[in-house]
Amino acid sequence: MKEEKNYIWARVYPSQPTKNGELARAVAETTMKEGWKIEELHTEEGRLDEVFRSITLPDTVQTTQEEKK
Repeated sequence: MKEEKNYIWARVYPSQPTKNGELARAVAETTMKEGWKIEELHTEEGRLDEVFRSITLPDTVQTTQEEKK
């Protein structure tokens, strides 16, 4: 997330698999409910590096925590 003056740039990822458009619709509904103004909203397909990171990150975090002990 990046914040500058009155603007915020954010990248949102679903916490679980969603159907086409569900995440974008949920973001749009939340912004309307909160009274926020959206200037742009983009939907991107998942990328292989993101899938790999989501699979391996829990193992990496656990290993790092064990090393600190």
